[in-house]
Amino acid sequence: MIINYRGIDVSTSFYNDACNQVLEFKIFLAKKYTVPLSLISWEHICKYINELIDNQDLIIQEINATPKFSGSTKFVNDKFLMIINKSPNIIEPRLRFTLTHELMHIILHHSELDLGFKIKLQSEFTDISDNERELQADFAANDLLMSSCLIKDRMGDYYTFKELQNSFLVSESAMQTRLHNYLVFEMGIDFKYAKYLTNQYRYYNDKTICSYVAKRTDFINYFVNFCGIVYPPSIKDISDEVSFLIPNHDRLNWLGLNLIRNDIKAVLSHQKNLEESDLPNELAM
Repeated sequence: MIINYRGIDVSTSFYNDACNQVLEFKIFLAKKYTVPLSLISWEHICKYINELIDNQDLIIQEINATPKFSGSTKFVNDKFLMIINKSPNIIEPRLRFTLTHELMHIILHHSELDLGFKIKLQSEFTDISDNERELQADFAANDLLMSSCLIKDRMGDYYTFKELQNSFLVSESAMQTRLHNYLVFEMGIDFKYAKYLTNQYRYYNDKTICSYVAKRTDFINYFVNFCGIVYPPSIKDISDEVSFLIPNHDRLNWLGLNLIRNDIKAVLSHQKNLEESDLPNELAM
């Protein structure tokens, strides 16, 4: 899948590379602070940044700038210098994201200092544009602050959008962007459908996104292995069977039902192709 993201064609592999590259750093933090990998949060990121400051590896300079500017990082006099916009109109969640984003630049794009570990950058990370580096830092910061595992768990508890946002200590826009990227790049949902689901969740408390994310595996397992529905499944097939798999207080809208149907079609089609590939050539049609 390739989508145009801020004027850049972004593939699933580009997104996954950014998240996979920072995985080594997440493992480092998990060991350092003896916390499960999935529970890495702002608390641990903040601790690490403060340690860099205490060790004189990092200086943070706060300035008052226009809202358009968030921050930048340079390597100066054998240490990193972060310039952070802390004007009165910059809210705390945005400041947290900026600090994490700039830290990701250090982790992904700088190798001037040994900070206790080294990320071996792939070749595609060393010859890219400044705009692509900004996207990588954004994707990595989102993944670090809002892990996929916790998103799925909290969707299973049917958090409201506001509850989900507050649990990660991020802004509304950062939370929606993370959810959108999660749906598009990690679950393979069409860009416009992902936008619709996240908009409905944020502005209208429609929890179809929660039902879909939390129960997707259950849906596929049930329909493919136990239900015995006709292939390809119809919306009515899905609608008639799905209700007992989700809480009574919630329902899937037409898009959620369509997404489940497409998932099931994809799995059944894949199984059909595998079965045919095992047949003698003269029977595989």
